[in-house]
Amino acid sequence: MQRLIIAAFTALCIIGSSSLVMADEAMKGEMDTTMKSDMKGKKKAHKDKLKAKHNAAKGKAKAKAVAPPTAVPSSPAPEAAPAPAMGQ
Repeated sequence: MQRLIIAAFTALCIIGSSSLVMADEAMKGEMDTTMKSDMKGKKKAHKDKLKAKHNAAKGKAKAKAVAPPTAVPSSPAPEAAPAPAMGQ
């Protein structure tokens, strides 16, 4: 009778620990999948953000290259004398 009790207790311990290990592995697998999808989403968002910054800088550089530089006169232009009135 003692052997039967010891055998049953041993079987219960083995089955219990193996079920815990299986449950732990299942949770790890599920968390890995979830974490991987989260990381992919974050990576894509970061990549899109960098791409938007790059495009904005590229647009500014193009606008700067296309626009002619504004001429700043170093001295004021001479003023023209007013034309004399006709008939005087």
